[in-house]
Amino acid sequence: MWVFTIKYQNMKNILLIVVLFMTMQLTAQPTGYYNGTEGKTGTELKDALNDIISGHMEWAYFYASDIFLQSDADPETPGNVITVYKGSSVDGTNYGTGGDYLNREHVWAKSHGQFDTELPTGGDAHNLKPSDGSVNVARSNKDFDNCQATGTQHDEATGCYYTSVAWEPRDEVKGDIARIIFYMATRYEGENGEVDLEVNDQVENSPQPLHGRLSALLQWNEQDPPDAFERNRNNAIFGYQQNRNPFIDNPEWVNMIWDGAAANSISIADVSQSQEMIFTGDAVNIAATITGTGTIGATLYWGTDIESMTNTVTMNASGDEYTAQIPAQASETDIYYTIEATDDNGSYQSVPYTYHVEANFTGTIQTIAEVQGEQATTPLEGQEVTVTGVVTANFGEGFFIQDGSGPWSGIYVYDVMNPQIGDSVILTGTVTEYYDLTEIVEVTDYYLISRANELPATETIQISDLDEAYESVVIKIAGAECTNTDLGYGMWEINDGTGSMAVHNTQIHEIEPSLGTIYDISGPLKWDFGEWKIELRGAFDTQSGDHTAPSVNEVTVNSATSLKITFSEIPEESSALNLANYSVNNGISVTDASIGYPLTNVILTIDELTEGDYEITISGVEDGSGNVMETQTVAFSFGTGLESFENHSFRIYPNPTDNGKVTLDGIKNVTQIQITDAAGRLVKSRTNTKGNNSITINNLNDGIYFITLTTDTQKQFVSKLIVR
Repeated sequence: MWVFTIKYQNMKNILLIVVLFMTMQLTAQPTGYYNGTEGKTGTELKDALNDIISGHMEWAYFYASDIFLQSDADPETPGNVITVYKGSSVDGTNYGTGGDYLNREHVWAKSHGQFDTELPTGGDAHNLKPSDGSVNVARSNKDFDNCQATGTQHDEATGCYYTSVAWEPRDEVKGDIARIIFYMATRYEGENGEVDLEVNDQVENSPQPLHGRLSALLQWNEQDPPDAFERNRNNAIFGYQQNRNPFIDNPEWVNMIWDGAAANSISIADVSQSQEMIFTGDAVNIAATITGTGTIGATLYWGTDIESMTNTVTMNASGDEYTAQIPAQASETDIYYTIEATDDNGSYQSVPYTYHVEANFTGTIQTIAEVQGEQATTPLEGQEVTVTGVVTANFGEGFFIQDGSGPWSGIYVYDVMNPQIGDSVILTGTVTEYYDLTEIVEVTDYYLISRANELPATETIQISDLDEAYESVVIKIAGAECTNTDLGYGMWEINDGTGSMAVHNTQIHEIEPSLGTIYDISGPLKWDFGEWKIELRGAFDTQSGDHTAPSVNEVTVNSATSLKITFSEIPEESSALNLANYSVNNGISVTDASIGYPLTNVILTIDELTEGDYEITISGVEDGSGNVMETQTVAFSFGTGLESFENHSFRIYPNPTDNGKVTLDGIKNVTQIQITDAAGRLVKSRTNTKGNNSITINNLNDGIYFITLTTDTQKQFVSKLIVR
């Protein structure tokens, strides 16, 4: 919780607030990031890491050049980046084709799986590196292997060797390359429509979603461990994508997944800190669950430099729970720590974690409405101001904040702070009017109050009502028709009957609009090049308007007392379960209704049928948008030879769950576990080779899912899972 001292000054609602400062640049993984990996090896460890790093924030492929300015920056020459294979320092903006121009190199070659630049795979910054154009052409889509003995030395990137089918990078980045390949094979497992990438011990893999050579990559991971440059790259990309390359944080996991290395007998689990945000002057308690063989001991190592965690604290034990305290530190300090535990077999050390000690801020805050001036141009041009608000959108080069909802509540900040949507922040910068868009630039102070805040209410308005009051405010235009799919520069046009405006496909989200389709469009409103446009933030901003009522696709006889009604879309539950909406002829009554699997199905319990022909009339069923179906009559037949339908299920606990591990109980000899969403789309699948009837479900959105278990005799059992 955050404690604020707030004082209202006269009638302008200028706030005097005491808050805490937090830098945006994380320099190691936050506390507990890898909880859930302890004790695991092989596929089980790979699955656990996939759960942690999947569902990252996506950025368009072309935006990688901006990310490189931080992730691959030359520390000696501001504005330059280091090319991956040549190792040269070049202007980080000099992109082009061939020669010495920069290219965005896909380390896992995009032809190995045919994902091109499509999101998320093709734009994943962990897999992209700045490369000299001519060297990039020479590498092409070759697999990686040791080539010095039989290959040719590249005449420009002299540390690299190649054959017609393989490429060997310079020694300084061999481990970097290997860990990128292992990241891609872990991040992309064929879920949610993504490609399933795997490492093998071969070359010439294209176009298959395979990359090699595994034996060389394992060697390179050992030969070239992570250095400061690679760790900085991981941290910088984490700031954008909100996921990490786990093999940079812990290279030992490579051998534990791909080379049969055993897990340590010691488990350091459930690492946590006493509070999420650390105040100046606060001591911090670190806790972990530690188990092992025989006598257990644990030491906490900490310091202000990740390379020098020399301070030690013996951890106190209470059963398997171990705790230690890091004393209060100076403000604006990064603290790094790791836990080392010992048992009768030896010792084991956790990955390093970090937190930041925030500084106090006391100052006068002006409302965004005051900065906007509630007029066409700001009255504070060129003045330094301090404002507060919740981040509603982040586009890399700048972001939007609002201090409430409604007119005059939003403003654009043109600065690379890279916050997360939902961050509550205070910032100080200079006000400017940039081609009639009020902006805050040259941010000098940035304070994070809290994360994951509820966003301000979206303002639903008509296009004809667009004006200066809604500049930089998140708005919604409902029921608008796409009237032009390409206005140029990533923009397309909608018309809601009161007027037309542009929608901007951004580096965060883009769609291929369909001419004549009705959309509900949301996003921050920006004045740019003399016109209003909505900036798209994600799939949630582009909902196709649903004006089509459901219909019945099929009626299936499950048994003498059960019918399955399959609708064209998921029906609204209360209308689907209303028995009055179903009528069967020949004196057959409908006695019960339930939602089936997938959710487009409704199961009806009826009086017992005898052999013959029947009709069912269905009416009054709605969809989630309130569209009511036309009355529909469907004929069906029942024969005595039909087998009775049984609904097999098993126990899931906890259920409902809030994302974590669920246990599946009641079915033996399970060989395959699959999770599908309410529409029947596969979102997670795991081969069950060790009889482990549990599965982690991190990164699933709230909603209804179905878990299907397949046994060694190919029988399948289905139960419903609720995530919330």
